[in-house]
Amino acid sequence: MISIVIGLSLHHLKVFEEFFIPRGIIAHKKILITSDKLNYDENLWDKVLIINLSPNNKSNTKLERFRNISAKIKAYSKILKSMKHYKKEEIKLFYSSLEDVLSNYLFFYFSEKTEGIIIEDGVLNYYNHDIRMVSKVNLIFKKIISIIYGINFKFYKGHTSGIDYEKSLHQYVRDPYSAVRPEKSKKMHYEKRSVNSLSNDILIIGQEPYANVDRKLYYKKLDRLTKHIIESKDYNSSSIIYYKSHRNGPRMPHSYLENKFLDKKIVFLNTDDNIENLYFDVLKTKVIFTFDSSAVLNIYLGSNDETRGELIINVMPFYNSNLVRLFSRMRFNILKDDF
Repeated sequence: MISIVIGLSLHHLKVFEEFFIPRGIIAHKKILITSDKLNYDENLWDKVLIINLSPNNKSNTKLERFRNISAKIKAYSKILKSMKHYKKEEIKLFYSSLEDVLSNYLFFYFSEKTEGIIIEDGVLNYYNHDIRMVSKVNLIFKKIISIIYGINFKFYKGHTSGIDYEKSLHQYVRDPYSAVRPEKSKKMHYEKRSVNSLSNDILIIGQEPYANVDRKLYYKKLDRLTKHIIESKDYNSSSIIYYKSHRNGPRMPHSYLENKFLDKKIVFLNTDDNIENLYFDVLKTKVIFTFDSSAVLNIYLGSNDETRGELIINVMPFYNSNLVRLFSRMRFNILKDDF
């Protein structure tokens, strides 16, 4: 038995090293697949396979986006060639989404003796997201490029996480009760954090990947979100507005927000640091606005009861009305989308 672990984000890598391995969830021979841009503890792994590719995709055009997908699949193909001798092994695969080409191939095609264990990927595990909600153009492009590099890519069925497949044993999530397929969900324990004093400033968490699907619609909805911010009772008491972009997706011109909030200081957080750590260690704002970023879920669940009581989290779900139930249960303010 070997464990193949896909840790291509700082958050997932931290969970694997600080939660899964100490508790014996990842056991036997431990093989980590990660990015050369991430730091890992080599003492915890029997073998580490490095992908020489940034975990971030800040493409501004469709052509750049397709080039990035192609480069990623090419990098995946090199990794898979070095793993051929594991094909006859019994495998436990630790991954987050079947939309990813590497996870998809390892889950469906690599070995006949593969079982999946899913790790929470933001809000994905809390609503009914399936292949119909993914860009058809992107899926077809992934399929074609994968074939070129000798990798199969399956148009999966059911939830994007793969939790509906029998070979998926279970998923680790922060809130099993609210997750899809709660009967196959296990609680992922985490340390709750407190903030001594929250500021009156405002944090906006961007979700630029939506602009990859429809840039015009993204900015239309962003216009509506900024109006909500200006009309909110918390706006006048704030002096600084922080903006944290998503690690993927096209970059927003700074002038966009500067022209929206003429009477505020705008601070653009141009860092790839984990937003939850940045929030608890540096920002500590009482008020947060976003569409449906998983970061607000992580901040809320990662806070102790006292801090939760002070937080004012405002969400305007972009597409996923199914998330309203989850956000309402956590007492987030649900903003109306009038479009």
